[in-house]
Amino acid sequence: MGVRLMVEILDHWSDAGLTSGERSDLLVIAENANDATRETFGSIHAPYILRRAGKSPAAWKNAIGKLMKKKALEYAVRADGREITGYRGQVAVYRIPGLCPMGEHRGLWGQCTEERVTSQVTQSGGGGPEKGHLSDDPSAGKGHPTGDPYVEKGSPDRWERVTSQVTPTPTTPSTSSNEEGEPGDEGLFPGLDAEKAGPKKTKKSKNPATFAQIEARKITDGYFAKYGAGSGQTRVSVRKIVETTLDNGADRDTVAWAIDAIGRTGKSVTAWRLTDTIADVRARRGETADSMASQRTAARCTEHRMVLPCGACRGEIGAGDLEIPLRLLAEHGPEVRWDLAHLERKSA
Repeated sequence: MGVRLMVEILDHWSDAGLTSGERSDLLVIAENANDATRETFGSIHAPYILRRAGKSPAAWKNAIGKLMKKKALEYAVRADGREITGYRGQVAVYRIPGLCPMGEHRGLWGQCTEERVTSQVTQSGGGGPEKGHLSDDPSAGKGHPTGDPYVEKGSPDRWERVTSQVTPTPTTPSTSSNEEGEPGDEGLFPGLDAEKAGPKKTKKSKNPATFAQIEARKITDGYFAKYGAGSGQTRVSVRKIVETTLDNGADRDTVAWAIDAIGRTGKSVTAWRLTDTIADVRARRGETADSMASQRTAARCTEHRMVLPCGACRGEIGAGDLEIPLRLLAEHGPEVRWDLAHLERKSA
């Protein structure tokens, strides 16, 4: 059991940029790791590990991937430099890198290093040790508190040993000594520094949008431009349903037809309703699939996948953005895109 690892995680999970849920996941892994090597032993995908984490196998795999992406978890490395990623008959071995900015983490009372003990001696005028409190002690002259066993007996003549816990000077701006929830000298709160308290910078996603995400956004925009006013649904909810359907292998054109059919009924878009409508669309298109394939361009907008007249194109025209409508008109002509023919008359 990696007790020291667990203490280090509890003290420095925010320094690693982890969420509270990711902290809990890392604690489960640390419980099955060795303090000395910081490496896991046995499989961390065992059923009892999943029960402790409270996740399904797929969710646990995603959680481990997020921890590795944030550099809070990594594969252990052999002596020859190869990562122990695991294969059939062998489990993967993971290693928890150091999270403490001070190096080795002691974890005493939430600090990175152990306490430092200093001895202070009070001298009397005659050079000998003085009884009682220090001269600058605010409790000097008041005696001991009620219940002190030395009230009647008096304190023995001895050198006073003062133990004080010393907090080391932080070497990184991520640590803060203010733990009471009150503004510090710069008016900042615990865990924040000048860099973190500044305006947040939006990071560009390293993963480009997938085909399903792009097409789901187009189909959703067209749906809301034509039917969205009375649907009572949010764009995100509809887009997620469409995206999931596309990810499950449904044809893009079929999904667009089904969404348009649901919009004409005035009902809300749900997963089961979209599935049933797709089945109906496929049944209707099955007999005349070849003939309808040649009419798709004429019957629907090739950009937004909506039945003509295209509500998305109409919305862009109303907003004054004519780039896409004019391009579609030039590509297909006013005979095919009859809903955009008035733009040709305006430009003339």
